[in-house]
Amino acid sequence: IDATVDVSGETGVLVKSTSGSVGLTAAGTNVQLIGNTGVSITSTAEDVTISGNDQVVVTAVGTTVDVLGETGVVLTSTNGNVYLDAASTVDLKGKNGVSVSSTTADVAISGSDQVIVTALGTTVDVLGKTGVNVVSTANNVAITGNSKVLLTAEQNTVDVVGGAGVTVTTTAADIVLTAKNQMNLVAEDASVDLTGKTGVTLTSTDGAVELTAEATTVDLTGSTGVTVRSSASDVKLEGKSNVVLEAVDLKTTITGNTGVSITSSNNDVTID
Repeated sequence: IDATVDVSGETGVLVKSTSGSVGLTAAGTNVQLIGNTGVSITSTAEDVTISGNDQVVVTAVGTTVDVLGETGVVLTSTNGNVYLDAASTVDLKGKNGVSVSSTTADVAISGSDQVIVTALGTTVDVLGKTGVNVVSTANNVAITGNSKVLLTAEQNTVDVVGGAGVTVTTTAADIVLTAKNQMNLVAEDASVDLTGKTGVTLTSTDGAVELTAEATTVDLTGSTGVTVRSSASDVKLEGKSNVVLEAVDLKTTITGNTGVSITSSNNDVTID
């Protein structure tokens, strides 16, 4: 209760429940799970909950971090950071929802190969009090919510970077990304695709909003509307191939306090 939950495996770490929930809680300090080859935390019946008063650290030195909850996945830190880091893939999957939050510091999710965050039933909610950082250095970042996808940095920056592409999708509701300071979505070798069943909203209060697809397309599609807004600085949308903004039923709104730049270096800019 007053100290650390520390699980370290020379090869891997496997925590699994087939008939109940999985709960790892350090009321006093940190939760640390470190596997030299991989970390797998699974409940095939209920929730996976990892909660630390200070930091929550899940690290796979060699391969993959898998956190799979039959109902939901909840990772929470009250007074420190939440770090998920894998040499290969980070895969978070909850049938009803995925929630990753730090009430005072950063949330950082990093996979050398891929980062996959999936809520099969409801919402993906990633909240960092100071910042949210989701990075795949070699391949794709894929965030999918059956209902909403929420990425929120209350005091600092939202950064989503894919070595290949960045895909954010909801099948039933909105995509809402909110940053106090800068918001950066970067695909180094493929597309930036944000598709909201109802709407897509990207907002920064004190910094710029920048979406960059260095190789191909920036595509924002919302059934009811697309809103990209910086209250204090620039909005920049840059695609090597196309830039597509599509509001199927209502309107597209792009607002930059200092300026708006929409650029396709090789092809079309389409606003519909």
